[in-house]
Amino acid sequence: MKTRYTLAVLMLLFCLSFFGQQPKIVSIQGLPKKTSTQVSTNQQESILQLHAENEAIQKQLEKMEKDIELYRGDVRTKVADFNDDLSQWLTIMGLMMAVVGIAIPLFITNRSDKLLKKSYEKMVEELKTQIESVDKDAKSAKESLAVVTTLKNDIDIIKREIDKSKRETELAALKTKVNKLFAQAILESKKDVQHSIELFAKVIELDSSNSDAFFMRGNLKYDLRDLEGAMADYNKAIELNPSEAKSYINRGLLKNNNRDYIGAMADYNKAIELSPNNAIAFINRGTLKNELKDPDGAMADYNKAITLSPNNDDAYCDRGGLLISLEKLDDAMKDINKAIEINPNNAKAFFARGLIKTRRNDKKGAMNDFNKSIDLNPYDGTVYLSRAFLNYDLNNCDDALSDVNKAIELNPNDLTAYIHRATYYTDMKKYDFAMADYSKIIELNPNNARAYNGRANICLIQEEFSKALEDADKAIRLEPANYIFHITKGQIFKSIKMYLEAIYEFSISQSLNEKDSKSYSYRSECYRALAEIASDENKKTEFVTKAEADEKKAKSLKNADKA
Repeated sequence: MKTRYTLAVLMLLFCLSFFGQQPKIVSIQGLPKKTSTQVSTNQQESILQLHAENEAIQKQLEKMEKDIELYRGDVRTKVADFNDDLSQWLTIMGLMMAVVGIAIPLFITNRSDKLLKKSYEKMVEELKTQIESVDKDAKSAKESLAVVTTLKNDIDIIKREIDKSKRETELAALKTKVNKLFAQAILESKKDVQHSIELFAKVIELDSSNSDAFFMRGNLKYDLRDLEGAMADYNKAIELNPSEAKSYINRGLLKNNNRDYIGAMADYNKAIELSPNNAIAFINRGTLKNELKDPDGAMADYNKAITLSPNNDDAYCDRGGLLISLEKLDDAMKDINKAIEINPNNAKAFFARGLIKTRRNDKKGAMNDFNKSIDLNPYDGTVYLSRAFLNYDLNNCDDALSDVNKAIELNPNDLTAYIHRATYYTDMKKYDFAMADYSKIIELNPNNARAYNGRANICLIQEEFSKALEDADKAIRLEPANYIFHITKGQIFKSIKMYLEAIYEFSISQSLNEKDSKSYSYRSECYRALAEIASDENKKTEFVTKAEADEKKAKSLKNADKA
């Protein structure tokens, strides 16, 4: 380019020195008018052609500048060089065109047309070559920029793929670790429940959205009687996966155990809505309906469960339990035996069969079934309590007490277990222990009438009559239709020789239960006592007559019971 620049300068100097002073221009519009020699037609046409070519060159230069400007950011240095050279050429061309425009007529006059045209054509060719070179460089820069852009896009794509692959690899590794811990936790649940809970906690730490881990941990906490922790885990499992029926089923069972019957029913209904063919949901809902005194609804759910799952031992077992409560013992026995046939390890079925045998007075068979049930599942307090009743009935008082203690250990809030243990303590004359149990029941449930009545009996035995009467009154206020409570209050009055008051309470008892012999026996004793202290012979005879009538009635009822 320096060579071309030098040639241009020399050309300019040559022109200036050759042409001398410029002629005067008459008009600047159109082509310049000459003051001396007239230009020939051919010369004029050559000049017009050169002028047109000059305008074309100017347009091409403008286009080239616009193209270079578009790609100046990426080829800044190269384009800068082009612009410098181009600017120099344009300056030279401007001067040359001015000189040519003014001097060509004189030059043509003094030189031949051929020489002028040859020199000008050579200059134009050099300009064209320069333009083509710059245009070629601009195109090359444009192509280079396109290549760089393509490469950059390719690199971005590769980087994204690498990042995606890395994330997928990390997720796969995490998933593998989670699955391994999950499987280990399942295996540990059969050996060490607490360790299994800890492993599920690690699973949750790695994958906080793992609803199955919360569900399984909730089951283990339920087994350990951590009911609050189990509820929290079931709630979380449902929050993470609200379309999973099993979580609603287990949460419903927990709510049922907590006496939240409305909440339990809602969960069972939701489970059935999500999974209409889930037999377990129907079994659990049937059990709840049975507890809510809806035997027809319960039977319908058990029948549906058996239809959905004909080999489900729990469905037969629970339907058998319902039939026991309906006193349909033969049908119940068929269902229970079917459950044991399907699953010889169903602890609940052996327990239910033990109850049937107890009703049939097959005490030995009942004891065998209770023992088998406890062997299969040593964590069900209800079975221990039932075996305690049987042991107590067989006069195995120590065994009965041992069983009821175990029942309370497993279910610390089981009021029935405390009631029976207090009864055992009373019969064993361990009155302080009995009083403690009754007080514990009242602490757990201040409206438990049986506990007040039991405590009244202990106070009566210990001759604390004021306290006894106070508790007896509370029991009757809570359950005024319970004939036993009126007998207790009547005995208190009888003990403090308030016979008329006692007779009144025994009479109420008889009106509530005409088949109870005790109220007749106790009332006859009161009439005998009144006869002994009566000064009026007529009154004495009246009391004796009434006493004899009650004694006769009591004897009749006792004989009926024996028959």
